[in-house]
Amino acid sequence: MLLNSKTVDVRLKGYIFVGLSALLMASCSVSKNFTALTSSAESYYSKGEYAKATAAWQQIIADYGKVGSVFTADNYLKAAKAAVKSGNDKLAFQWYDTARLKGQSSPDLWLYLAHHYHKIDNLSKELDALGYYFSFDVKGTDALKARERYFEALVESENYEQAFKEWPLIENDVKSNKDYVEMYFEVCQSLNREPELNKAQEMLLKLDPTNEDALFRKARTLYDAVEKRYKNEMDAYEKNHTRSQYSKLLKALKGISADYRTARNYFEKLYTAHPSKKYATYLANIYARLDNKSKSDYWRHKSE
Repeated sequence: MLLNSKTVDVRLKGYIFVGLSALLMASCSVSKNFTALTSSAESYYSKGEYAKATAAWQQIIADYGKVGSVFTADNYLKAAKAAVKSGNDKLAFQWYDTARLKGQSSPDLWLYLAHHYHKIDNLSKELDALGYYFSFDVKGTDALKARERYFEALVESENYEQAFKEWPLIENDVKSNKDYVEMYFEVCQSLNREPELNKAQEMLLKLDPTNEDALFRKARTLYDAVEKRYKNEMDAYEKNHTRSQYSKLLKALKGISADYRTARNYFEKLYTAHPSKKYATYLANIYARLDNKSKSDYWRHKSE
């Protein structure tokens, strides 16, 4: 028997209704199951059962990771936190990195990735992760430790301008650490920030009296200054051989000689701690200025 178009239309609508109802029921079932499983995973986490929480998230991701209607990218952050707590670094990195690729961002994510990249010696990615981490208003012990590492990594990468900006943000107790002051000295020296460099030099010498870079800079700075004064005074006398000018020269030479002796002490300390022909040359020149030929010859021999 032939069906008229009205009957066909009614039946089609019925099929569609049944199909949509089935889909709706299936969707509700998926959503309920997903909610139950995530609640279970979060319950394990809150009770400190991190291995169980990680296993639960692993199952959830396997079953629902591609079901976009219920599984959102922020769930990777929750899963990764559980994996970190359970000590499963492989899954923690995998899930945090997946969250990153899906546009997620959080302090925990970036700090974990920074630690990961530090472990595998990927300095550029570590710096990027730390930069994103500090885009958040982070506080506490983890943030303080991360700030120290950020400064250190910036110096390692020779990003001196940013390292200089980070130094004031570092805790005062760290600023009394020889290694960090040495890095700050390097930063200031590379940027030619003389006032800050002078302070860093003295801070470093207080912590490490024979630090080669700081002590050499102090010795050389004094030597260069006194050498310039000596030459200026001698030039002035050569241009004006008068009794008055000679009197001025003798008076100036007393202070100049005292500064040469101070510079000598610095260079002898340097040579004792870090024997070098370069420092011997300075000492030979200083003793020549002090009219001590035997010692000048001695150090000249050491410099050859």
